[in-house]
Amino acid sequence: MKKWTDEIDLFLRSSLPCKNCTVLLKEINEKFSTTFTMKAFRTYMTTNKYRSGILKTTKHKNWNERPVGSERTKKDMVQIKVSGGVWKQKQVAVWESVHGKIKKGNVVLFLNGDTRDFCIENLECLTRGELGLLNNILPVKKNREETKIFILIVRIKIRSMAIAKKTGLADKHGRYAVDRKKEYEKSKEKTKEHHRDYYKKIKADPIRWRQFLDKQNKRRRKCKKVN
Repeated sequence: MKKWTDEIDLFLRSSLPCKNCTVLLKEINEKFSTTFTMKAFRTYMTTNKYRSGILKTTKHKNWNERPVGSERTKKDMVQIKVSGGVWKQKQVAVWESVHGKIKKGNVVLFLNGDTRDFCIENLECLTRGELGLLNNILPVKKNREETKIFILIVRIKIRSMAIAKKTGLADKHGRYAVDRKKEYEKSKEKTKEHHRDYYKKIKADPIRWRQFLDKQNKRRRKCKKVN
């Protein structure tokens, strides 16, 4: 196999950029009676830092090229472009255009549950805590007025709990002292019921009852020995 001579190199450089490397390689082999392979051709091009100039025609869609105000759908939520490369959920952008920037961690809720109804009357800004309580008592939202009432109930509950914690009426887990007393009485009553049921089952079986009495006597004897 012949080597790349200066004459071949000059012809190669004069033919660049080229549209098709296969055609160029074929021309070189025919002109200079060589048998260079495509691998040898590419190696020579890489070694001498030559570029063929072939450009890929595939163009990927770039969201940053879209103008401000463009909309897109992501995870079934509408987003709007507010500045270069910055996208926001549309309900947040609409709320901020009227009421100003929302605090970090807050969310904007659709009062009627329709995620395509962006009128300001259908939007409400909530904290994560308020949203969590609201979803517990009203998982499905279909009516604006009903949702507003439950939001008010949630806010009153959160506010009253904060006051109770400050005044010592509730613990850090949000339980009132009255509730803790009721819980203790209920657990005490359940324990008594469990003991009553347990003794009834044992007494119904003479063998188990005798075994139970024997265990009790052994414990008493051990206690007397220790004392």
